[in-house]
Amino acid sequence: MTVLGDGKGGRRQVTLGIQFDEASGDLGRVLDLYLENGGRYVRMLSDYRRKVNTGDRVSTVLAKNDSFKALLKRAGSDPVMQEAQDTIFAAETWDPAQRWFDENGFTLPLSMLVIADSFLQSGSMLQFLRNRFREGPPAKGGREKVFITDYTYVRNNWLSGHPNRAIHNSAYRTRCYLAQINSENWNLDSLPIVMNGVRVA
Repeated sequence: MTVLGDGKGGRRQVTLGIQFDEASGDLGRVLDLYLENGGRYVRMLSDYRRKVNTGDRVSTVLAKNDSFKALLKRAGSDPVMQEAQDTIFAAETWDPAQRWFDENGFTLPLSMLVIADSFLQSGSMLQFLRNRFREGPPAKGGREKVFITDYTYVRNNWLSGHPNRAIHNSAYRTRCYLAQINSENWNLDSLPIVMNGVRVA
């Protein structure tokens, strides 16, 4: 559980795990599933659920609520919470990324990591970034390694130059992938891959 200033207009928001934030509505969806499945902390978390806003109605109250943040941390060890996060992650990030990977003719494990990370952070392979280089995906005759390399470079430049500090600081993600690309670790033969202190592969 973290509090990041990456909400709309730089608002601080509670983020569970690596993606479940208030602004996207993911935090609320995880809590709904957790409450529905009868987790260990249902009674206490249900009192907070109505305060977890979505979309543009992000609450700044929870970002300052130490009791709520401590409760989320405790709930993180509950298998019901872990399953809820896995379910939402698969439905909203991994499965769409896998479909995009397959439909566009990609085959390499490192390509899947780059694609999944873009879906995780931004919800898609951002078209405005793709417009900044010429290579197309393999399904349209493009070269897989060139496409992934180009996309990672332009995404890194975008993150590194972003005025929002939280987004700017997230460029560690693309720096990690560029290191794997430069090492020709396309099949992820050289493991582990550690990003910002967390093993991602």
